[in-house]
Amino acid sequence: MFDVIVATDPREAYQPQDTLTLWWLADPANPQRVGTLRLVLSSQSVGFQYARSWLATGGIALSEDLPLRDDLFIPARKGEVIGFKLSAQTVDLESRCRAAGQSAGRAGSSASPDR
Repeated sequence: MFDVIVATDPREAYQPQDTLTLWWLADPANPQRVGTLRLVLSSQSVGFQYARSWLATGGIALSEDLPLRDDLFIPARKGEVIGFKLSAQTVDLESRCRAAGQSAGRAGSSASPDR
């Protein structure tokens, strides 16, 4: 059964967020927080920061332009999203997961704050 929430004021129905938390769902019973995408208003772009728990447990880098560091990665150009760079040199996520002994079967996200 689903709960239905009815908002009388349209502004109550939608709450803009400036973060989107990424989760690793290889084992859905034990989700792991990978990091957070963040809206960077100054450059009108989207940056990414790994969760400290992902770094501490030896998580894999998501992209060649997202090395495993505790930094907020911001794209060089206005209006872009950092990471997930596709190139001939990029190793696909499935093979990187196999090498790390994990499964890339499912991934997900939620709009919850990173802190």
